[in-house]
Amino acid sequence: VVSEPIVPFQIHTSNTNTATDDRATATFRADVLPAGIKLDPITGIISGRPTVAKPTGYSFKVFAKNPMGETLGVPVTLIVNAIPDKIVGSCMGHVAQDSVINPRGGRVDFSIAATGVVTGKFLLGITSYSFTGALNTSFATPDVSTAVIPITPTNLVFSFTYTGSTGKLSTATLTNGSNTATVTGWHNIWNPAPLVKPYAGYYTMAFNPPAPQTNPVPLGHGYASFTIATTGTLSVSGVLADGTPFTTAGFVGPEGEVLVYQMLYTNKGSILGLLDIAPGSLADFSDSTLTGSAIWTRDPVIPSTVNRTYTVGFTNATVTAFGGRYKVIAATEIMMYLPDQAGNAILDFDQGGLGSNANDP
Repeated sequence: VVSEPIVPFQIHTSNTNTATDDRATATFRADVLPAGIKLDPITGIISGRPTVAKPTGYSFKVFAKNPMGETLGVPVTLIVNAIPDKIVGSCMGHVAQDSVINPRGGRVDFSIAATGVVTGKFLLGITSYSFTGALNTSFATPDVSTAVIPITPTNLVFSFTYTGSTGKLSTATLTNGSNTATVTGWHNIWNPAPLVKPYAGYYTMAFNPPAPQTNPVPLGHGYASFTIATTGTLSVSGVLADGTPFTTAGFVGPEGEVLVYQMLYTNKGSILGLLDIAPGSLADFSDSTLTGSAIWTRDPVIPSTVNRTYTVGFTNATVTAFGGRYKVIAATEIMMYLPDQAGNAILDFDQGGLGSNANDP
């Protein structure tokens, strides 16, 4: 038996090595193989996807057998490296609208285990789809991994490329073969928390009124707030311009991404958005700003004592967000860090039929 060099494996990396006999046609066997690895008795190819890492290597023997007998076992060491820590953990993402797959948009939450197993769930409108699949990794480029996961019993397929150094998904999609929804996703890189925590703190924000549509839309401002923990977790809580409350729990992305998604009006409407936090330049990041937008939809309903306003509904009303980090001021400081001078603020009323009026009330 000729022992060829064994190429190292990585958890859930598909790889092959070959055992050969230089004397005559032979069959092959191994005494003990790592989990997920197999030896083809005819070709001598060692292949598979290992499931348990062992950087020091698995030791086993390979035997060849022909009509003349069986050889002594040849010692083999197979190194199986672990998936990098930056890949293992929790991920979440924003699922864009698609008229066929998910008219409401949606969210995805999943985890990547140290074994390379991917498990999670899509929430598309009022329907959830659970999935399980395997990560494809590369020993040559361990920081980059991919997955193509069919979601049974549907015809949907979730695919993505994940880069550990950025903590973000790229080319991530949910498709049925004909229609495709883009997925914007990220990894929870904050647990364990990094040394620099540019996003931790309390944030407040407002939604600008949407542009007028053929059907009436609420033209007031909405608002929301959330606190980001040092572990990156957060829960957005707010109220839209028509008084409808919404909440979204999750964790901030590596570049300040924040998801907003909830079904509204007893599942006859929704809010779907992606916010972005830009870290400030101050040492405590108290000057960080927040921008983004959300799509707000409400289906038509029959007028009743419960449903009295906007009963004709509205579709994809876009509300833009603005806000930032809020730092509680000291008792001796002026609110909103306004200058200490007369006339440093103006209270202005508009909308509601109010005309422009420069007079005092």
